[in-house]
Amino acid sequence: MKFQDGEPRTSVYSPHTRRDKAECWEVIATIKGMLDGPWVTCGDFNTNRYTGERRNSTRITNIMREF
Repeated sequence: MKFQDGEPRTSVYSPHTRRDKAECWEVIATIKGMLDGPWVTCGDFNTNRYTGERRNSTRITNIMREF
């Protein structure tokens, strides 16, 4: 993907505690709501979305649902 100068990008290193993760994700959602058009966010969210992303993971946790 090619980016031109001025296109919004965000790097994330999410906290480890559930409460702090939720706060971080709220900030990300707020930023998303302020933008029109494409936006890239990448980094370490310190959670998995799907069980297949982690070896020997067989259950969906609450934090996965919230993410």
